[in-house]
Amino acid sequence: MKLHTDTLTYGDVWDAARGLGLFLEVLTEHGSRSRDHAFEVTLSGSSSRKSQAGNGDYPAATWDEWGALMGALYLIDPKAIWGSAKGWGYKDAADFNRQTQWRFSEGIVPADTHQQHRWQYDHATSSPLSDIARHYCTKCSARMERG
Repeated sequence: MKLHTDTLTYGDVWDAARGLGLFLEVLTEHGSRSRDHAFEVTLSGSSSRKSQAGNGDYPAATWDEWGALMGALYLIDPKAIWGSAKGWGYKDAADFNRQTQWRFSEGIVPADTHQQHRWQYDHATSSPLSDIARHYCTKCSARMERG
């Protein structure tokens, strides 16, 4: 996944992953049109599924593991962009925290993390006319918002 940043260093990304007990399979630096530079980040983790990146010979990181890494790095650079600068992803820390419903705002792996979330559309809190869709996990406290 692409991480566009003005301030994060190679060491910042490694240190954040290591501090969370995660392993970076790939970390390469690239140019960025939206920020000073970008990193390509491939994270392995505790998912029961294989990674779709690279050779796929390692377990993928879970949504919670990715979220914890992103949250930790947003504490250092709140203006970073994860994903595409023009499309999908997170445009800054505020957008990330809104979309993940502040689950990762402290930059830690949540206590009730598990391998695979079971997302359910939340009819009570979504606003289809405003293009806001909220989902919750049926197995833990995870929430997400799109729109």
